[in-house]
Amino acid sequence: MAQSEELVLNNRTIQDLNQHLEKKVDENTTHLKKTNEELIRSNNNLQQFSYVVSHNLRGPIARLLGLTAILKSLPPGEEQNKFVDLTHRSSTDLDQIVTDLSKIINLKGSINSFEPVNLKAEFEMAMQQNAMPEEYKNGVSVDFETLPSIHSVKAFIQSIFYNLLNNAYKYRSPDRLLKITIEVKSHNGMAEMTISDNGLGIDLDKHRDAVFKLFKRFHLNADGRGLGLYLVKEQVEAMGGTIDIRSQPDVGTTFIIRLPQ
Repeated sequence: MAQSEELVLNNRTIQDLNQHLEKKVDENTTHLKKTNEELIRSNNNLQQFSYVVSHNLRGPIARLLGLTAILKSLPPGEEQNKFVDLTHRSSTDLDQIVTDLSKIINLKGSINSFEPVNLKAEFEMAMQQNAMPEEYKNGVSVDFETLPSIHSVKAFIQSIFYNLLNNAYKYRSPDRLLKITIEVKSHNGMAEMTISDNGLGIDLDKHRDAVFKLFKRFHLNADGRGLGLYLVKEQVEAMGGTIDIRSQPDVGTTFIIRLPQ
């Protein structure tokens, strides 16, 4: 009987150890899967950077080299001044690209600890920093009454508001007054932020896969660099959220952002 009881006890111990090992294996598998997904994502980002270096940077650099070569051969005068202005413009373009790349590189290192974030306060700060003229700001309506604050990263929330407001202003329709509507509510345990405008819109049948990619533009007549939506998506995902888009050409665009509360 003693041997039988000892055998039962040993079997239970073995079962407990097996369950513990299975749990550890599951945890390690989940961690490896997450790490692998992050590596794939990082690799995709590196490929985009490679494209930027080979295309976006080479253009301004080539123009600078050509312009400085011409300047060397020109005597002082009006024509030389014209090429000085062109050189300055190319230098500004190059500086802007480098600044944009710095923002992306610093994104991962800038995620701070989560804290209570007053959405109205961050929205008002984004409105102050935005270049949108006052007459357009009058067309912006917000509703934070249902969910006035969330537990998030303050700098990212402000940046998301800024970039989506800026995007709506840049790609407004010339045929109607700009209207932007922002609403935040709780949905299935997440904070759901909806930002809608009545601007030019995007043909998602053609461009859905490229909407949030780096340096992608869909309206060449508008002043944009194709960086804002990329940053918004990166910031949303860094906070454990998701972003979706609904859009129709010449009707408008709606962004749906879901973040942990």
